Amino acid sequence: MGNGLQMEAGMSREPVTAPGRVNIFDVSLSCVDLDSATEYLLSGTFKPAGYVCFPCTASLANAHGNDSLVNILNAAVLTLADGKFTEFYARAKGHDGVRNVSGYWLMDRLLRSDKTHFLYGADQATLDRLQKELARNYPEARILGSRPAPFLEAGDIPGNETVAQDMEEIRRAGPDFVWVSLSHPKQEILMHHFSGMLDRGVMLGVGAVFLYHAGIVDKGPEILKKLALRWAYRLLQQPRTVLRRNHVIPGMFRFLGLVFRYDILRQRRPRSK
Repeated sequence: MGNGLQMEAGMSREPVTAPGRVNIFDVSLSCVDLDSATEYLLSGTFKPAGYVCFPCTASLANAHGNDSLVNILNAAVLTLADGKFTEFYARAKGHDGVRNVSGYWLMDRLLRSDKTHFLYGADQATLDRLQKELARNYPEARILGSRPAPFLEAGDIPGNETVAQDMEEIRRAGPDFVWVSLSHPKQEILMHHFSGMLDRGVMLGVGAVFLYHAGIVDKGPEILKKLALRWAYRLLQQPRTVLRRNHVIPGMFRFLGLVFRYDILRQRRPRSK
């Protein structure tokens, strides 16, 4: 019990009451910080399985007007604000309970618990390096297995037979946490459509966190996260990848457009007499 995250072996109980939520551009964000999110996920066994999403500012903007993606994000057991800018905006709107919760640091916390884990996504080379680094940095972590995910377009994920076979393997392994490393919104779509195949546990869509924990990509100084500038650091590291594939930069501009539309223009409109 030394780190405060352990539970008695074999303990199985219902999770504590789910945290409250607030609406940010139609997405219901969970009112938690890193400590309370960790406590909630360790508080019991999730039956049937659920999933956790980490929408950043760009993800929130890209979900606006997309009812399917909004429903996926809102159906998660936790929908966590991954980014200081989202936290700043929520607090400016009076939602003090919303705090930035990084997938990297949540994974760090949960790997130190006595729960079991399965790694899903990325490619085999990344998984091999990730498991080597996790064994070195988290010798107590109970990792039951890993499997790379097939490369699919977002529209091909629902009902995919290969993913279904992978989920059956994970179901048989019975982990408490399934870490999913795909791009947004592919990982959210996959978790939404396939978490129901698992008897128990929680799937967590953490995107590039596998690359950070594997030491393949440097996540940069933590001060950049606090200043909402980690995207700029990654742009400097991988300019071609970020500019070609990443939704973050255009999504950030779209978020600013939503703020201008709903928070500035509406305040300036004259009241009708």
